[in-house]
Amino acid sequence: MSENIQLRPAQQSPDVFDRSIRGVYGRFQSDKSYPLSYVQASISIESVNWLETASEAFRSYELDFEELIQRDIDKERVINIVDDYLKKGEDRVLFFPPLLVSLVALGDEGILGRYESVREELKDHSVELTWGGDRFQLILPTLDSATGHQVKVHDKDIDIAPYWSVLRLNSNKIKLVVIDGQHRLQALKSLWNSSDHANKKVVKNLSIPICLLFSPEAVEGEGAHESMNRDMRELFVRINSEGKKVSGHFIALLNDRRLSSFAVREFCNYSKSEELSNGLNYLCCVEWNQRVDRLASQINRPYTITTIQIISDTLSEHAFDPKLAGRARYLLNLKAFKENLETDSRSIPVDEISEESFSISQIEFLRKLTREMVAPALAVLFFEPAVYKKRIEATNKAAEWLNQMISKEVDGAEHCKLSILDQYRDPNELDPPSSRDIYREFSKRVLNASPSSIHFYNVFQQGLIRAWITLTRLLFQSGFSPVAIAKALVTSIDHFMVIDDKRFDAANLYGQKLIFNGSKVIVNKRAKNNWERLILLSFGNQAVLSKFEASVSGFKKEDLSLLKEKSSESLKSYLSDLKKVIEEDYRKYWRDKELDEQVMEELEDLDVAAMKGDEDALEEFNNKIGKYALNRYREAETKLKAAFGI
Repeated sequence: MSENIQLRPAQQSPDVFDRSIRGVYGRFQSDKSYPLSYVQASISIESVNWLETASEAFRSYELDFEELIQRDIDKERVINIVDDYLKKGEDRVLFFPPLLVSLVALGDEGILGRYESVREELKDHSVELTWGGDRFQLILPTLDSATGHQVKVHDKDIDIAPYWSVLRLNSNKIKLVVIDGQHRLQALKSLWNSSDHANKKVVKNLSIPICLLFSPEAVEGEGAHESMNRDMRELFVRINSEGKKVSGHFIALLNDRRLSSFAVREFCNYSKSEELSNGLNYLCCVEWNQRVDRLASQINRPYTITTIQIISDTLSEHAFDPKLAGRARYLLNLKAFKENLETDSRSIPVDEISEESFSISQIEFLRKLTREMVAPALAVLFFEPAVYKKRIEATNKAAEWLNQMISKEVDGAEHCKLSILDQYRDPNELDPPSSRDIYREFSKRVLNASPSSIHFYNVFQQGLIRAWITLTRLLFQSGFSPVAIAKALVTSIDHFMVIDDKRFDAANLYGQKLIFNGSKVIVNKRAKNNWERLILLSFGNQAVLSKFEASVSGFKKEDLSLLKEKSSESLKSYLSDLKKVIEEDYRKYWRDKELDEQVMEELEDLDVAAMKGDEDALEEFNNKIGKYALNRYREAETKLKAAFGI
């Protein structure tokens, strides 16, 4: 056992272990990994309710976001398992792979990350290991002869017979939560718990294969780094990455080896803790549980503002990427916490910490830094701008209407609130039609008051986050925090961040072919770069610059110069790209341009001659096209500078 484990003498106490499961004990551990203990067993269908999904075990308001992300159940998938598999067993063999079940320890304030203690006792014919005083106990029979299977008790190797093991549980302090096989479990429960005898008959003879998992050395003590929650998330990610992925959202959220994952989880946890009126919280404004990969990077619900995929992708590529010369140290101020982070020989130096480069011992402190520096800054970027506040206000008013419908006992209203909105999910065919009708009306009310605009698109939001990252890095030496920079950025450009403002409209000549193609939003890499530039070039406007300066305490002349330089650089880069795309467009589509008839005829003749190999004609053609493209570019440049007042 770990040296951090507290050994306590055996104490006589009433037997609190009310559930026992017999099975085969094993331990999985590589040379460097934490150990994971498991008991392979089966339980009868009569005991199926011992097992719970996270959704059953905990109510959403009882959980941190970390624990909430594993609750989602796809009800349609459950129905398919029941109807298309379990009920169609005639003349065929049916089998479920073992359900993977985590032993989840409960404390006064929720789920525990570590057990309080472990007690080791060597009896006459067994080893008894008890975790958390009276949470659960593992009994391993001992043998006098070598078996090839051993456990350490008081630093002595003891031979055991693993296939006669007993796991004893205190159901008041341990929950058996399925981390793989949730839909299979729900299918079995739906049949066994049914009042319909025909449904119970389908599964009445079943023994359910299970594999119970726990982290034996996740115990409180000096130098303890292991966390049971992190261990189970790691398993969840591994399991779902090897098979069918749950979704882009969930894989990103559950990854404990990426700084961007820490950041979005902390942002969501922050959002869940901040209350809206009428019984909702800010987490309803963030999409975090889409299961379909193609939907993960876009807003799908009329009352949401952003998605965790947009945030995660941007942070991963533009803040924490190791190729970007240590930008992580600016955003997280890593050098200031060198002593907290470089604590042992395995610690990654602060200058080298990046998206996936950090040690296990550094995880908790890095999480703390993302919680304090990144999460509240993201909340400012997505909850404070006028256009996003308008959507939040619209959601509040729609929630007020919904509460009125509930008080009037309108059919479907309560189900919509408790089973759809409070569960942060979309309605589906299994929800009552009346509830879906209420949801549609709720959504309509939000969208009417807060219609969609470019500010809700992936590319714009990436540009906003990137502008914040750039400014944080630019002004790092002056000691301004990421949160202060976010507040100053929002304050200074907030008059752009309203739907009625036309600076970011597709109709603007300076946006065509660069960030818009007609009315269609362009989503390529060049467009993403130029949304950031478009935001940063606005600091060439004296009013914008003054608002930023007034928003940050201790702003100096040197900081002002840096902002002006960045604005000038952004304008130059934007205009350079704009000139290129206008020239490319004119060369490809000159026949579609509004040019004089005589000019069109001249260009046509030159084009024909050039096609026949006339180099002089080709040069003259290119010069004429370049001239008309340049005129168009200058018109676009003038309109851009006028629109932004620079």
